[in-house]
Amino acid sequence: MLKRIVVVAMLVMFLAPSAQALNRKLTLLRATRSFSSVCPVVRNLVGGEIWKSKASDHLSSGDPRKNSTSLIFMRGNARPRFSCLGVYDKAGNLVHKLGSYSPAGSAYAARYYGGWGCGDKKSPGSVATTAQRNTKSKAVYVKAGDKTCIAIPDPNRCYNSSSC
Repeated sequence: MLKRIVVVAMLVMFLAPSAQALNRKLTLLRATRSFSSVCPVVRNLVGGEIWKSKASDHLSSGDPRKNSTSLIFMRGNARPRFSCLGVYDKAGNLVHKLGSYSPAGSAYAARYYGGWGCGDKKSPGSVATTAQRNTKSKAVYVKAGDKTCIAIPDPNRCYNSSSC
């Protein structure tokens, strides 16, 4: 019985490094594949879609939308059907959430804010830092449909906005 235990222990010691190496490879493979499973289709912002890293001046300092990111779809643009949008880094890690703001207003198809609803209230800098730490890139991707993500090259910058 003791001989069996020793043999099993020796096998475990012999196989353990291989199992650990295999596990590391599988983890890297999962990370690589997870982005494509989250964002099979990636596109850029189009006209009428606005990413803001700072809130509009009309929002008061006490407004929870003030210090986080926003994604705005102007009227005439297709709007996501989700009330909560996930924002992912290049490895497919969830790094931020945006909540739907209703009513959107007559000029908008939809408005989403990091400081509203399911939003996690993270600052643009925090989102960029997390993405950079995870992937060596600030780029993030907003899951705006079942298969489609919108690329945001740097969450610290504004895109398609005249007010920031």
